[in-house]
Amino acid sequence: EGCYWSLTDPDAFYVPHPPGLLRYDVARAHVSEAVAVDGETRQFHSSADGQAHSFTLDGAAAAWYRGELRRFPSAVGGYDECQISKDGRWLLVKEGAGGADNRIVDLSTGREWTVPNAAGAVGHSDMGHGYVVGEDDYANDPGAFRLWTFSDIGPLIGPLAYRMHGWDAMTRYVS
Repeated sequence: EGCYWSLTDPDAFYVPHPPGLLRYDVARAHVSEAVAVDGETRQFHSSADGQAHSFTLDGAAAAWYRGELRRFPSAVGGYDECQISKDGRWLLVKEGAGGADNRIVDLSTGREWTVPNAAGAVGHSDMGHGYVVGEDDYANDPGAFRLWTFSDIGPLIGPLAYRMHGWDAMTRYVS
C-alpha cells in the first residue's frame, strides 16, 4: 500500500503523494505525475506498462484508465480495496460483507460481474496479466490459493495453485 517499482522500467518508482500518484525516475532524478485526482487516495496498484492504475479514492474504488478517471462506488457497501490487472484491462473490487465479495470490471467494455464470497470469490490476492491468484477461503484445503482467469464471458475459477499442509500455519498474500 506504499511505494513500489515499475514492472517494466527498472528506473521507475511509484510514490503515493496526495492528491495522487507520482512516478520517480531514479536514474534521472526526475518526478512526473502518474495520476492526479482531487480527494483522499490510498492503496495504489499499477499495470505493467504504467498506463493504468487502481486506487481507493474517497473510500471507494477508482481507476485511471486511458487517461480518464473512473469511479466505482459500491452499491452493496462494505468496500475494502481494489486492484488492477497487470495488462490494465481488469479491475477487481473487493466489497460486500467484510469486503469478501468480488466485483470484476472489464475496463475496456464496462461489463461487470459479481462473485459472492461463498461462490468462490478471491480473498487476499495478487493480479497478473488477465488473471488473479489468491485465497479461496471456502476451499476444503488449508491455506488454499486458487487461480482465477478473466475472459469476455466473465471470471473463470480455475485450479488450486497452492495449499498449506495443515491448518496451523497460514499465509496471507501470494507475493
